Amino acid sequence: MLRRLAVALSASVALAACGANGSGTGVDAKHIVIGVHGPKSGPAAAFTEGAIAGFRLYIDQINAQGGIAGRTIEIVEADDQYTVSGGAAAARQLGDKVFLAYNIIGADPAIGALPEFERQGTPYLTVAAPLELAQESKVAFIFPTPLELLAEAVPSFTQTSLDPQGTKKVGLMWENQDLMREMRDHFTAVAKEAGLDIVVTESFDRDAASYVQNVKRVRDAGADLVVLLGGVAVPEVLKAAKTIGYAPTWTGAGAWTFDMMNAASGGLMEGVQALRAGPVADAPDYKDFLARLHKTRKPSPTDELGYSGWAGAKLIEQLLRRLGGDLTRQRLLDELKSGTSEANPIRIDSLPPIWYGPDRRYGSAAAMPSMVRGGHWVITGNPASRFK
Repeated sequence: MLRRLAVALSASVALAACGANGSGTGVDAKHIVIGVHGPKSGPAAAFTEGAIAGFRLYIDQINAQGGIAGRTIEIVEADDQYTVSGGAAAARQLGDKVFLAYNIIGADPAIGALPEFERQGTPYLTVAAPLELAQESKVAFIFPTPLELLAEAVPSFTQTSLDPQGTKKVGLMWENQDLMREMRDHFTAVAKEAGLDIVVTESFDRDAASYVQNVKRVRDAGADLVVLLGGVAVPEVLKAAKTIGYAPTWTGAGAWTFDMMNAASGGLMEGVQALRAGPVADAPDYKDFLARLHKTRKPSPTDELGYSGWAGAKLIEQLLRRLGGDLTRQRLLDELKSGTSEANPIRIDSLPPIWYGPDRRYGSAAAMPSMVRGGHWVITGNPASRFK
């Protein structure tokens, strides 16, 4: 009996690892296993809760409609604590169990996770990561738009939309973390090429007790247009500016371009123009998403991030359907490296068309000109990688 049990266990392990039809890690005859990591503990946990809710909502919808290639999708979650080391630990937890992995929020965890997934050969989709690090990877795909590419578009957006006469002195404020440092470098390189007059560059910490001194240094340098490259700390930067009566033209790109961030600022983003990777609350299917979500939970400030999770699940669905039932990691990686380009993009309501291939492996370079009107971010122009 023990021998029979050992044989059965060996068979089940082989099935889980290789798939009932030899499909590969994370796939068997009935299931496709997707790994999701995000900060389930720590100060960013509330953001992950919203994003995971949206992701699960869309996956449940896929499964209710019969799944993909006759298989239902299972989700395995890991806590990355919103840190580099936590991302690495989450990747080690997921890598040999899943068909593909998805980073639901934040660049820092991706920095730690990506080398682990690279070592394991696990296809890795991430909402954020340093572009240079991802471009060196054989398994990574950044979506919606690498933030460095958004930052590259800000100088020409400034010149065409915000300061066509070229009279404003530009200040740059960036959140002191790796990805925003990359955004800063990409922005300043293009700004120099474009001839922008940058009079000051000032970093700020995500968890600083006060941002008044940072803002004062930018004001005292004479900046009357300030580019913000940052995330959750930006509302506090705007509040600090109001405290000292500093009211430049604000613009920029990054994770601060959400309605929830405007609300956190007390409405100080009203009238601000910036670049986003794609629509959120102004997306065509956002109301449908909310109606479905609120059948399962009460309205929450993180519903926008829930929509980001929903959009990520949509992207994964489209990728899996493109495999045509050939559900192997190598087939997925081949698809991500294929020359689909602009002729055959993935289209989902929450993002500009996404294409990938040797010339643009990591997603659309589109940037969405947007403005806060009546408390909501709305798209004000067509997406473009550079503004002429």
